[in-house]
Amino acid sequence: MLETVNAFIWGNLLLSLLLGTGLYYTVRMRGFQLRGMGRVLRCTFSGCRSRTAGSGRISQLQTMSAALAATMGTGNIVGVATALTLGGPGAIFWMWISAILGMLLVYAENMLGALFRYRCEDGSWCGGALAYLERGMRSRPLALAFAGCCVLASLGMGNLAQVNSLACAARDGFGVPPVVCGLVTAALAGIIILGGVDRIGKAAQSLILPLSGLYLLCGVVFLILRRDALGDAFSSIFRGAFGLTAVGGGVSGAAVRQCINIGLRRGVFSNEAGLGSASLLHAAGEAEDPCVQGMCGIFEVFADTILCCTMTALVILC
Repeated sequence: MLETVNAFIWGNLLLSLLLGTGLYYTVRMRGFQLRGMGRVLRCTFSGCRSRTAGSGRISQLQTMSAALAATMGTGNIVGVATALTLGGPGAIFWMWISAILGMLLVYAENMLGALFRYRCEDGSWCGGALAYLERGMRSRPLALAFAGCCVLASLGMGNLAQVNSLACAARDGFGVPPVVCGLVTAALAGIIILGGVDRIGKAAQSLILPLSGLYLLCGVVFLILRRDALGDAFSSIFRGAFGLTAVGGGVSGAAVRQCINIGLRRGVFSNEAGLGSASLLHAAGEAEDPCVQGMCGIFEVFADTILCCTMTALVILC
């Protein structure tokens, strides 16, 4: 049953809509995610120096950390390993393509989510896709449908996939029973979530940036030690992306299709471009300019897929 539902929802139509929209934005904005990366970095990190600006808001650094925490994890490690296994090294190239197109998808999500956000009766912010579907498109049924899908995604795409990977690693590496891992994870997550958006922002800021930095540092050290294999790793990525075999330089159409299919899907799974999750978090951000919230989204996809996913792939290949 799950396979049937997955094939229907996660088929070529959805992938074409997501990446096709990203391509449309890329053409209309003249490749802003590439030519404007300097501006993106300046806006992102200049905002990170500020502090939270009032009730119901979290600082830009906390917003970015929470958004990264939602995407960093299984997709960067297990997802990349799976992509390499199913699609070969060339799948990484198509993950890069999905990230480049997805950058402007997340930009649009965050910008619109901040543009249409509003205060709730309890003083908290309501924004993200909920707000721009209800107030921008004036469609409350679509907003309610999105909210329901968010609940399902948080269970299936979020908790089940993340905790399963964590429990398997803890069991295989340290002999921790999966039930113990699940209970401890649920308790820790509950303590953070029950503290509201402020505690979520502080926890994300304290955890995700040091952990991501440590992960990248370990990867860099390993690649320095295995620098003799680095050239072959990059070569295998570009050869595999276009189906070029190592012997004879032939082109395999089936290999290209499989490679593109796996790479694009794993890229979208990793950075969640088009899901709308990042816009929910950025709705509580302190930046008044919606475009600044959007540019933070571009950096988040860059950090998640271009940096961390590439690091994982190179370590495995080397």
